[in-house]
Amino acid sequence: MQGKNASRPSLLFVLAFAAALVVGLAFCIAKSGYFVDEIYSYGLSNSYYFPFLKSAYDDDITGKVIERDALLEYVQVDEGQQFTFDSVFYNQSKDVHPPLYYCVVHLVSSFLPGVFSKWIGLAINLVFFGLTLFFLYRLSRELFDDEAAAVMAMLAYGMSQACLSTLVLIRMYMLMSLLTVLLAYVVLRLHRSGKPAWYVALFAVAYCGMLTQYLFAFYLALLAAAYVAYLVLRRRELRRAGVFAVVVVVAGLAMLATFPAVFEQMTNVTDRFAPVEATPSLAYLVAVAFKYLALSCFVMCATSLVLVACVAWRMLRGHVAAREALRVDPLAWIIVVPAFAAYFLVRTVWGYHDERYTFSVIPLMALLVGMLVAWARGLGAFDRSRVLAPSCCALVALASLAMSVAVVPPNYMMPQDPERTAFAQEHASDPVLYFVSTYRDAAMTNDYEQLVEYGSICTVNADGPYDESLSLVKDYLARYPEGSPVVVYIQTYSTSPDPSVMLDWLSGSLGLDVSSLAYESDLSETYVLVSNQGKE
Repeated sequence: MQGKNASRPSLLFVLAFAAALVVGLAFCIAKSGYFVDEIYSYGLSNSYYFPFLKSAYDDDITGKVIERDALLEYVQVDEGQQFTFDSVFYNQSKDVHPPLYYCVVHLVSSFLPGVFSKWIGLAINLVFFGLTLFFLYRLSRELFDDEAAAVMAMLAYGMSQACLSTLVLIRMYMLMSLLTVLLAYVVLRLHRSGKPAWYVALFAVAYCGMLTQYLFAFYLALLAAAYVAYLVLRRRELRRAGVFAVVVVVAGLAMLATFPAVFEQMTNVTDRFAPVEATPSLAYLVAVAFKYLALSCFVMCATSLVLVACVAWRMLRGHVAAREALRVDPLAWIIVVPAFAAYFLVRTVWGYHDERYTFSVIPLMALLVGMLVAWARGLGAFDRSRVLAPSCCALVALASLAMSVAVVPPNYMMPQDPERTAFAQEHASDPVLYFVSTYRDAAMTNDYEQLVEYGSICTVNADGPYDESLSLVKDYLARYPEGSPVVVYIQTYSTSPDPSVMLDWLSGSLGLDVSSLAYESDLSETYVLVSNQGKE
């Protein structure tokens, strides 16, 4: 699609875009629980000046009886507390992330006071998902001037396990992905038009990106360095390069002025879960990065390899002058290479080696598919049939979907949660004890979806001494019918005592023996205890 119709979306795009949205919605519907950080997303956004569960108890959640209503207050906006963005900024100042995403969650939640639902976070993500796909398509379309290339790039990303994991994870990474694609798109439009309005857009996107996730700065810095170097060394446009650099720096300074807590966060980052393990070797981290890319973007990688072979074959056959056919806008390299560099830098240099920290640059890595398709078409690879390119798009979509359903499903779907929640509902009227550390409530947050099913919870300091809580526990158990089974949660941090220590105390001091180990989670174990009174 060329000429005057180049900016008009084709039927191929409309069908591919609709298919991606339907697939994304289907996985959102199938998502059946919450990853611990997703509970933090709601709590940090909506809890009024209480960033964590422990915050409502002077940072010591042990030795308390916590009613269900108090737990619900953590994740939902209560009447009279709508649109309190000052609370969001305060909560984030105590966390490790900037506040923009949490402001968005709070904004939507404010229209639904008293509601806690996965659809608040997923609806937000679906909007960002659709916008990310659209601007990725537009970016690829304008870079390569090829409709099939643009649609293939969009599908290679939009149907991938990495993209669907980003979508179903109720965190800031879908917004971050959108802003990363927007940044590249704005730089392209700015380069081609030079209009002042695009400098304003550059400032806005850079500012919002850094106010969403600090790791946005990796790609921003690499892209800015590559583009400025191109302007200075190849174009000799020193003034334009200077203005671009100033806008990016001013955006960073504006972010710091908006959220000065960044200084404390960057100098005092602590892990809420467990001590950071020893850093693996660089070779190991690089291998893991390649492995994740191959699994989470299998079809994107496989398609790229097939297209590389196709391009090489056409060049060897000498069908078209290769130099002309392989010509590409320099901005394509300026956008794509920093994306790959940021991916491997974050996976190897950043202290926390988790795939979600690289989610945002993967859509730009998918541009490589578009580039290869454009090259293959330039070499005449799709000339024999008008339906070959659309058929390849459909094949990419179906193969990606098959991988995401049958081989490598998206992360954060939480398929184990319904069974655990059903267990909690079965014991909703029974007493619940939770052994948790004084200053670390991540285990309780991880079990939040189950804990809100109970009427109340009595917390005990997992680090002891347990006898200090004995009278509290006895009074709490006395509220329930004699002989009621007791549900016991025990956090299992590496620094915590072995669960057997707490179970022995319950047996010796309260006459409660283990009936069953209900289940184990990442941060805790859940038991059912019954009275041993009267047993021989």
